[in-house]
Parts: sequence; structure tokens; C-alpha cells
Amino acid sequence: MLPIVFFPRQRDGQSAISQTMIWMFITLDVYLVIFYYLNTQVMIPGLLVRKRWWWYALAIAVCLVLFILIPRLFEEALAAENPQRYRNRSGRSRYRLYPFTGGTAVFFLVFTVSTSVKLIQQWLSAEERQKIIETEKLNTELSFLKSQINPHFLFNTLNNIYSLAVVKSDHTAGAVMKLSNIMRYVLSDTKQHLVPLEKEIKFIQDFIDLQSVRLTDKMKIHFSVTGPVEGELIAPLIFIPFVENAFKFGISAKKDSEIIIKITVTEGEIQFYSDNRMLSVETDTERNNGIGLKNTKRRLEILFPQNHHLSIKKVDGHFIVELKISK
Repeated sequence: MLPIVFFPRQRDGQSAISQTMIWMFITLDVYLVIFYYLNTQVMIPGLLVRKRWWWYALAIAVCLVLFILIPRLFEEALAAENPQRYRNRSGRSRYRLYPFTGGTAVFFLVFTVSTSVKLIQQWLSAEERQKIIETEKLNTELSFLKSQINPHFLFNTLNNIYSLAVVKSDHTAGAVMKLSNIMRYVLSDTKQHLVPLEKEIKFIQDFIDLQSVRLTDKMKIHFSVTGPVEGELIAPLIFIPFVENAFKFGISAKKDSEIIIKITVTEGEIQFYSDNRMLSVETDTERNNGIGLKNTKRRLEILFPQNHHLSIKKVDGHFIVELKISK
């Protein structure tokens, strides 16, 4: 209704508006509706939010020019209906680029309202998302403390360290330090929204080393990191549920087995890969380790809604996890 409200009526004393003028108003109305949703649903999310300032300004300028040129479609019909108003002395149309005062202002009013509404929605959505992230991070930390750094885990680890101390093993001090590093990382470093990838890798390495203390020669662990990790950031504790799951269901004191864990950093993404044989009697991994995997999936959906791909599959007795996070 804005064009009808703001566009002035004819000032020549006539109360009626021609059919051509009405159709022109309707066309402008429809155009403004299309522009409103085009701006809020396409141009702002696709250009403005992604900081493509010049492309966004160019798109608005093109929309403005098209809006200004719409009346040209009705130029000849308007001139035929009112020759004195729309033709000069030579009989040619004296139509200007835009014949109505305030018409451009209506366009900019729609532009301002649509942009303001969308940006406010984006801001409110970002605020709500930040709250969810903080809540999910806290829940993840608590879940990790309950499922990973729990009394059972500490009991086994301390028993292993005690065994090393009894035989006066040179690895005792290192094991104590690794356990200390794990506790410090979980209780302190994970308070940040993102942590350096080097710290997450060091945490995983310490976790693997502590788990390896109780393994026999039948168990082989392959942990590798490929690519430049310096300067990369990652959500804390995002990989550890998969690592813990591999140790929980992929080790055996009687059968030869191996666990393969890889972290690969490329220019466009960070990749995590784990492969372990399913040696545990409890094969329903999701049910038995549901807290860690469920929270990890939820965190990925919140932190990287459009920038991650998670594949969890069972192939020929192997449990394989592939996670790709785009930068």
C-alpha cells in the first residue's frame, strides 16, 4: 500500500485516476513486494552478511534503476490519455526519468525497512545462537567429565601409573604429566569457544598415550597429523568422543587389532578419520557411548551448520568415522 499512500493524486482537479495509472501503481506495488523479499532473503544473506559490500551496493543500484524505469512501460499510454501533461510543444513525450515526486523515496523506505528488519532478525538469531553455543559447550564439558574423566577412567589411569611406579619405570613421571595435562586442558583451556588445533592434537596424543599404557603388544595404535596446523582453530573436545569410542570398542587383550586415527589439514578444511575393529561384545555404539556422540553431533550442527560433513559407518567389522570441517 506504500506507493498508493505516498504517490500524489492528480492535481488538475480531476478526482478519477486513469486505468493506465492504476496499472502502473499495481506494477510498482508488485515490484516493491518482490524487491522486499529479494533483499531480505537473497541479497542480504548472500552478499551483505558475507561482506560483499560492493556487490550488494551494485545489486541495490540495479533494483533502483529498474524501479525508476518501470513507468517507461506506460509512457505512451499515459501520453495518449493526457497529451497536454505528457507531451511538449513538438508533440514528443516530455516524460522524465521518473514523473512522480517522492517515488524514489518510497523505494528507499522499503529498502530501509527491509534491511533493518532483516539485520535485526540476524542479530537476534546470532544472540540466540551464541546462547545455545555456550549452553552446548557447557553440557559437552560436563558430559565429557562424566563419560571420560570419570572415576573409572581416573581409577584405571592411576592404577597404571601405580604399576609403573612399583617397578620404578622411567615412564612414571611422563604418565603423571600427561594426566595432569589432560585435566588442565579439560578444566581450563576448553572454556574458550575455539582453541588452537595444536592444543587439541596434544590433548588427543596425551589421551592415546595414557590409554596405551594398559595395552598389550597385540594392539597397534596409529595416530598421524598431516598438513599445517599452526594458526588453525577448532572447537575444543570435538574429536575426543570418536577417539574414546575407538578405544572403548576396538581393543582386545587376546586378538590382534589396531586403531587408526588421522587428522589432516588442507587449505579449505580440517579432516578427522578414525578406523577400529569392532571387538567389543556391545556393538551398539550409539547406545553405549551415546552421550559423547550425540553431543558432538549437536555441537557440529550448531558450530558448523553448513560447513561440516560427518560420516559414521560400519564396514566389514570396522567402525569408521570421517569428519570434514570447512574453514
